[in-house]
Amino acid sequence: MATMTRTAQTRDHLLGLIRAQKLPVPDLLRVTWERIQETNRENVKVLTDFLASRAASKDGALAAAAGEALSTEAVMKLLRLSKAGVHKAKDEGRVLAYQEPGKRFYLFPMFQFEGSAVAAWIPALIDVIGNGFAAIHFLTVERKNLKGSSFLKHIQENVPAEVHGAKIAEMLKVARDLAA
Repeated sequence: MATMTRTAQTRDHLLGLIRAQKLPVPDLLRVTWERIQETNRENVKVLTDFLASRAASKDGALAAAAGEALSTEAVMKLLRLSKAGVHKAKDEGRVLAYQEPGKRFYLFPMFQFEGSAVAAWIPALIDVIGNGFAAIHFLTVERKNLKGSSFLKHIQENVPAEVHGAKIAEMLKVARDLAA
């Protein structure tokens, strides 16, 4: 006689218990379905909590790598816009903004401002990469081809204007290549 698998043994044992108790099949199915749903809810909650905490820690590290950020009110004063104007600029990809996990307000990295305007390359980058942490990740990740530096550090180096422009053009080319 072939050895029964553990699953087959469990199934046969359960069927024997069901027959001995004379449980109505619909009741058994309902209770079984409820238990499966409970177990899945617990598993989904654990997974969701894990992923949320991991995302929060990564987003926090990205925000720190991006440096100081301004509030909506500070950007309103800097760009001479209303609150609605700042959010419209964010939504249209004319200014880089991110939301920290669990927060309801937006922050605007300072590196994007040149005087009282947004650097010309910011909307181009957002157009290719997207706004928020996607753009910040792209800018702050250390790259081998930059000898362990990031694009953000690379373009913030004190260099002549033409070299600075070439670095920005190189960064935008890489962004377009990645998006293609």
